[in-house]
Amino acid sequence: MKIRLIYWVMGIVLLLLFVIYLVFPQDLIQDGMGSAYKGKRAYFSIREEEKVVIRELVTIMAHTQTAVLPFKKGKLEALGAKLKGKVSTLEFLAVIFSEPRLVQDMKLLQKSPLKYKKFVEGLHSKMLRDYETEGFSIRVHHFAKHLGLNSKEFIPILNDCLEIANQGNKGAFRPMMDYLLKL
Repeated sequence: MKIRLIYWVMGIVLLLLFVIYLVFPQDLIQDGMGSAYKGKRAYFSIREEEKVVIRELVTIMAHTQTAVLPFKKGKLEALGAKLKGKVSTLEFLAVIFSEPRLVQDMKLLQKSPLKYKKFVEGLHSKMLRDYETEGFSIRVHHFAKHLGLNSKEFIPILNDCLEIANQGNKGAFRPMMDYLLKL
C-alpha cells in the first residue's frame, strides 16, 4: 500500500514537472524574469502599447528637423505621459537598443547636437529617480544581460554617470548613451 502511494505521488510530481516544462518558456524557468525577445532574453515586461509609444517618440525626435521640433513638443509630451509610471528608464532604453531600427534612429539623433543634448538631459531626473528605487542594481545587471553588454565595462560607466548626475550635471548620462550607441 505504501509503495503504491509513493509511485502515485512520484507520478504526479513528474507530471507537474513535465507540464511546467511545456507551458513556461525556458528563459522564464532559468532566469525567472521573462521570455525570449528576438533571440535575446527579455528581462523587462513591456507591453506592446508602450513599445509603440517608445518607437513613435524616438522616430519623431530623430526624423524631425531641429527647427520644427518645438512645434511637436505637445505631441512628444503626450506620448511621454502615456509612459509615465508604466516604463522605467532602463526599460525605455532596453526597447530602443533591442530594435535595430531604433538604434539607427538614435544614431541619427546623435548627429544633431542639440537634439541629442536634450535627449540625454531628459534622462537625468528619470535615471536618478530610478536609481533611488529598490533593486536598481539588479535591474542594471538584467539590462546589461538583455542587451548582451559587457557588465564589467557598462556598469562602471553607468556608476560614473550616476555620480556626476548626483552633482547636478544634466548631461551626465552622455557617456552611457555614447557607449550604447557604439555597440
